[in-house]
Amino acid sequence: MKNGVPNPLLWGDPVTENPALDPTEVWELYTFTADAHPIHRSTAAPRPPEPWERGFKDTVIAPPGEITRVKATFDLPGRYVRHCHILEHEDNEMMRPYQIIG
Repeated sequence: MKNGVPNPLLWGDPVTENPALDPTEVWELYTFTADAHPIHRSTAAPRPPEPWERGFKDTVIAPPGEITRVKATFDLPGRYVRHCHILEHEDNEMMRPYQIIG
């Protein structure tokens, strides 16, 4: 998002997320579509995770019209993929690489 406006990037666009090795970051994922997305969650009024989403895991449901917050520690350097677990999204450029520097 740039200046409050969605800025969709394609797979081949330059990497824009480059977390340093070892810090813990909170990423916000904005769901602008009408569908929920199972992604590796928060509304205007934050709510706790659903019972089945508690604990350590790498996939959450990102409901439509909401902001999903994911907290992660980046402890392994390398190139990774941030993506939704709906297979058709690969064909529609709905995956982005990120690079952990270290």
